[in-house]
Amino acid sequence: ITDVPGGVAAALRGGAADAYPAGDAAALLTRLAVLEAAGPRDVGASLAAANVNDAMYAVDLEGRFLWANEAAERLTGYRREQLVGMHFSELVRDPGDIERAAAEMAAKVAGDTETSLFEVTITTASGELVPVEVNSRVVFRDGQPWAVEGVARDLRPRRRAEAEVRRQAELFAQLGVAAVAVDTQGRIVAWNREAERMFGEAAVSMLGTRAVSGFSTDVEATARQLARVLTGETVTEARDLRRADGSIFPALVTAAPLRDERGAVAGAIGVILDLSEERARQERMAQLAAVVESSDDAITMYDRDGTIIGWNAAAERIYGRPAAEAVGMKAWELAEPAEQEARRAMVLG
Repeated sequence: ITDVPGGVAAALRGGAADAYPAGDAAALLTRLAVLEAAGPRDVGASLAAANVNDAMYAVDLEGRFLWANEAAERLTGYRREQLVGMHFSELVRDPGDIERAAAEMAAKVAGDTETSLFEVTITTASGELVPVEVNSRVVFRDGQPWAVEGVARDLRPRRRAEAEVRRQAELFAQLGVAAVAVDTQGRIVAWNREAERMFGEAAVSMLGTRAVSGFSTDVEATARQLARVLTGETVTEARDLRRADGSIFPALVTAAPLRDERGAVAGAIGVILDLSEERARQERMAQLAAVVESSDDAITMYDRDGTIIGWNAAAERIYGRPAAEAVGMKAWELAEPAEQEARRAMVLG
């Protein structure tokens, strides 16, 4: 919705009936804003007209359901007439989750916060435990808190996607490639064994954090790369990265978008190749080339097939043949005709 000039109001004037942007908190808050902007209503009235995938509901200040949409029926397994009047603690049975939900409600009623986003586990009518993400806010009447309305999103698809991301990351690890995945908020959801080895940080200390930028020597470039990937691009860049011990190493980073079951971008996965050995090899070759070129002795190099691949200035001077002509010839072709077969046997032997 942020891509629409003028935001929610402009989108509605343009004929939009609903909005469902990708993301987490932003998506839920936008949905509520769209429904609110649709016009005056009693709690649940415009929600009932909205064809949405997330469970939407309203509870009174004591925590009893006043209204729920069809998606709430699918999520909980209870019919709406069963949900109305039910206390939320009949769905949220874990004491810790009940305490968290009650504290969030109390904070909103007291005016300490306008909205909240948290996770709880509900128990469905069939007894299944389902993780959900809840975003809710207070509804006021005559300036006084009257009810709490919210959106509950089933987290099982996201958890399945995260599990698949971790599986793919471990496949990369078996190939000796580090892989790191983040969600749309930049939280790390996968950190494979090769990433542990490469950066010197265990997955247990990285998962759930937003610490990816801490391993970059250019935080702004990393943020720009992630932003591009979250719009659907695949980006490959060479850059210097930092290990946990502070040491710097060159790397090639390819980042691609991760998509959810609806095809929306749900995060990004980065595959990282350590170029330290390649850079060291290039530096050794450059040093060797400098030594060869500055030598007063004729130095020639050829590959295993006998093709000349190196011919220094001294060789040009001694043999009277420029490098442009010599490179690409067979080494034995420089010998006299009668000696070429013996030279060929020596080169290839």
